[in-house]
Amino acid sequence: SRVTKLEHEVASEKWPQGVLTTQEGLLHVCHFQGELMVFSPELVLVSKQILPRDVVNPSQMQMAPNGDFVFACSRSGGATAAVVDPKTLEVKRFLQAEGGRGLGLALRGGLVYLSYGGRFSHGEKRGCVVALDFETGEVVHTFRG
Repeated sequence: SRVTKLEHEVASEKWPQGVLTTQEGLLHVCHFQGELMVFSPELVLVSKQILPRDVVNPSQMQMAPNGDFVFACSRSGGATAAVVDPKTLEVKRFLQAEGGRGLGLALRGGLVYLSYGGRFSHGEKRGCVVALDFETGEVVHTFRG
């Protein structure tokens, strides 16, 4: 089937960046300035919270197999995936790659794939994707294009 018209429009604020749906039908929307909005299956706003300050400019989010939220974001030192408790929104840990701003995120088989772009301290401009071990944070593989 094809999408031929807009069925629903969800009012969001401050540059929505990432979306996630849960098994229960909740829609989570993270925003560039750290706001997290949750909507019911009927697209009614359920909650609006602010992510911890350490989750800087979140751009995409996923849910880990253990239920934790994982956000692509930026921190000093490079692109980062922030692992966050879904109930308290406390940061559990960070998985960090080299320089750049965390943009995209995917999880599969114990790996976190994090894309990033930006300028390194020496001025070189580049982007790539790294595969990080979800448990240890170690860089398993780097995909450069």
